[in-house]
Amino acid sequence: MRWPVLMKSPNIVVTFLAVSYFNSGELPRLIQSLIGQDDARWRLLIVDNSCDSSEQSRLTNLAEIDPRIRVLISDRNYGFFPGALTHANQVENSQWVAICNSDTELSCKDFVSRLSLVGEESSAVIAPSIKESEPGLDLNPFLLRPPSQLWILLRLAGTSHSTLFRLMQKIRDARTKQKAAMVDRQSGSLDIFASHGSFMVLRADFFSTLRPKHFQKLYGEELTIAMLVRYAKGKITYFPSLAVRHYAHASTSSVNLDLKARLQHKALRSFARTYRSRTWRSKHE
Repeated sequence: MRWPVLMKSPNIVVTFLAVSYFNSGELPRLIQSLIGQDDARWRLLIVDNSCDSSEQSRLTNLAEIDPRIRVLISDRNYGFFPGALTHANQVENSQWVAICNSDTELSCKDFVSRLSLVGEESSAVIAPSIKESEPGLDLNPFLLRPPSQLWILLRLAGTSHSTLFRLMQKIRDARTKQKAAMVDRQSGSLDIFASHGSFMVLRADFFSTLRPKHFQKLYGEELTIAMLVRYAKGKITYFPSLAVRHYAHASTSSVNLDLKARLQHKALRSFARTYRSRTWRSKHE
């Protein structure tokens, strides 16, 4: 898809929307990695879902570190993507919008400057390299190609019970290692089906089409975004030169295993209903 060329160049290369639920202790890493960028054309909006005055005060203190940082207070905990999109009207004059967990940081000092070189008619979504702090695997590409019916069925089964969910996580980790070995042989960028949800860079034009109702509170944003990009006839591109570090599960440590399984099962069921739709498949495959 040819995305509309902006009438004038934005002053901000990228606005970061970092969604925080009692993550004031995690955010300094992200802030320091932004301040260390060789291109100053960034903005950080911290979305506070905590509804807690003490946490709000801690985040406000963090925002005083740099004038490009602001705290946006939610009136309730909307969750991850819905929380970010609830404050979408605060994103303006920006070429890209990065929706990210608070437990992430930029691994390279030229992240913003590299992003500024990506062309006007580029992908709807950019998937950076996301290395987990432990064990150091790249979470992207989340999915190289559209999932098979078997992939969907196995994951629906794997999220149906906590024991099966634990087993599925172990298998996922092993598959991530295999996938990383294969992708490492690729040179340059790579078009993929889905990007990992912990850190997504969205073209501002595409970001403006998203609504909170498209997403559930937690989990499933990878598949939802993949479907919406396909619906818009856009593409998702993996850029390994854009490097991010993810401190695994710091943002979701308060979510117990059973709830994680239920939320992921719900997201998969929703995706499966749409993906199996003959009408959708005939239009978008």
